Amino acid sequence: MNFKIIQPSSVLAPYIKYYWMLESCVSQKETYHHRIIPNGFVELIFYYKDTPEYLRKSARVKSKAIISGQQNEYYDIAITGEMKLFSVIFKPQASRLFLGLPVNELTNQSIPADLIFKNKINTITEHLANAIEINKKVEIVESFLVEQITQNRDFCVSRISDSVGYINKSREFNQVELLANRACLSRKQFERVFGEFVGLTPKQFLKIIRFQYSIYLQQKEFNNNLAALACDSGYYDQSHMINDYKSLSGLTPSQYFEQCEPFSDYFS
Repeated sequence: MNFKIIQPSSVLAPYIKYYWMLESCVSQKETYHHRIIPNGFVELIFYYKDTPEYLRKSARVKSKAIISGQQNEYYDIAITGEMKLFSVIFKPQASRLFLGLPVNELTNQSIPADLIFKNKINTITEHLANAIEINKKVEIVESFLVEQITQNRDFCVSRISDSVGYINKSREFNQVELLANRACLSRKQFERVFGEFVGLTPKQFLKIIRFQYSIYLQQKEFNNNLAALACDSGYYDQSHMINDYKSLSGLTPSQYFEQCEPFSDYFS
């Protein structure tokens, strides 16, 4: 397996957390199921070899390019054959600037990207498949992204950027009123605008960030004392953490850390 993380150009750094590339080969007779947990991001993924199947509760989706909206539940993908992909991880508040629609319309969905970007997607996927150098692949995707953001500017994003930045630094998980005040909006207005840009309600997003932070603490220094981990992560108690892990990963914390190497997509 060949896995790489690439930083965006300075032009797109305010909006993109990173790109990642993966090249992996699975036996044609073997299907590998991978659990996807909420990570706080919207993602645009280009597949330029074999295509996995997204196993959502309401649908099964298979496409050469996928937009995965924000999620507050887990799902699985089924991988068969040789998979090569290039993925764009948008910062939590930024994907609306590229997609041109309220992001909460995509919550808990994975949709074919050509539903939004039309025939541009096939062209980009073909160019990615033909490009050999990583820098060339980045150039192809960034050229497309720059074109999209110039068509969909919305300056309201600065208010939500401030809210997300405050959450990232303070990790205070029950401060919706404070966040609304910082944004100079009523709570009702703030919740509406936050949902349109981030794709989740503030409380749902805070829940996912707390979950990701607990994984990050385990990633830094593994702790078998789950009660202490719950306290350090901002949960009310251990049972609160267990309930969140079950809803967001389908596993208890103990099961999760036994089966998965702790790695936080959000805080790493």
